[in-house]
Amino acid sequence: MTITYSCIANGRAVLAELALTGGSYQEAAATVLKLVLLRAEPKTIIHMGSFVYHTLFIDGITYLCASDNTLDTITPSAFLKNVSETFLRNPLMSQEHFSPSNAVAADFQQVLGKYMMKYNKNQDDSSMSTLRSQVTDVKNVLTQNIDKILENEERLNIFSDKTANLQTTIVSRNTATR
Repeated sequence: MTITYSCIANGRAVLAELALTGGSYQEAAATVLKLVLLRAEPKTIIHMGSFVYHTLFIDGITYLCASDNTLDTITPSAFLKNVSETFLRNPLMSQEHFSPSNAVAADFQQVLGKYMMKYNKNQDDSSMSTLRSQVTDVKNVLTQNIDKILENEERLNIFSDKTANLQTTIVSRNTATR
């Protein structure tokens, strides 16, 4: 999962935004912001095109991000929570969120970028961790299967020996009775 776009808006006015990839996020973001304002729910998830838009709505401010994975809702939620906390802790942001200056928007664009890279990197690390775990699981299953094959081979050898002994005994008895 990759967070490819994020923005902070007051109503429909975007205060700061950042896209890590090319694309026309502004139209979709405008539509999502409109829906968020109509619903007035604290959290929403909206599927549009090939992206999933996650929002967090607190005190009239909408924190929005777009991701490319419909299954992961935890990472975008954590991202939005951190962005909102940072935004609310910053005295310039809370004073100017109704009429932001270009400097504030540029500064917070850097904050968005930092969090986007952090959460996207964590996802990469998590993917590698998952892959390593899966490889370990496969190794364990293979080891167990090899152990079972060796046990079966040992039993087969025992049965073969018993069969050979039985055949020898039967041949000996048949020879003795003739």
